[in-house]
Amino acid sequence: MHIARECGPLKTRDGLRANWKGCAAASYMADLISRISPPDAPHAELFGLLEAGLDEVASHPASAEFLFWFELRLLEQLGLAPRLQHCLACKKPLAPGERRSRFSYARGGILCPPCSRDATDSLLPIAADILAILTSWQRAQNPQAARATRCSTRQLAEIENLLGLFLAYHLDTPLPGRPIALDILARKPASANCA
Repeated sequence: MHIARECGPLKTRDGLRANWKGCAAASYMADLISRISPPDAPHAELFGLLEAGLDEVASHPASAEFLFWFELRLLEQLGLAPRLQHCLACKKPLAPGERRSRFSYARGGILCPPCSRDATDSLLPIAADILAILTSWQRAQNPQAARATRCSTRQLAEIENLLGLFLAYHLDTPLPGRPIALDILARKPASANCA
């Protein structure tokens, strides 16, 4: 048996030392990967995603948009990504700008208006702009698309709710760090002129 007496980081990510929002995002990402990874099982692709995520928040401002992109990439690597481009029931492509689609977090994706009339479980309305944003992020292989997206407060709240329900249902594990990280990312820095 070997005993470890000392260890050191391979990458120090000095950008996180004074970046409290980046630290909150990094903490959530590490916790998420830790919770879904079975002990003693190799997951090179998951740890590669985590490493890329940590590098991202160490070198760019952390945002809710980035965390949502990270969650979509993680779901993709786990084979659990939501199906956003075709109706789950009839398999027809969704019309661009479709306003009456429904998101089924239990089934794992979108139902077109005719198919959603027959379904009763776990359906949430999804606005066309939200669907377009999620589809764009899901296709993006790197976080640049998320970094370039500026979501409104309404859009962030809807995406947080949809992805939160999806993650809770499909990962079947509590994610207590998620609301904390998103709350910290939503905060404005205190003004230096405040008394």
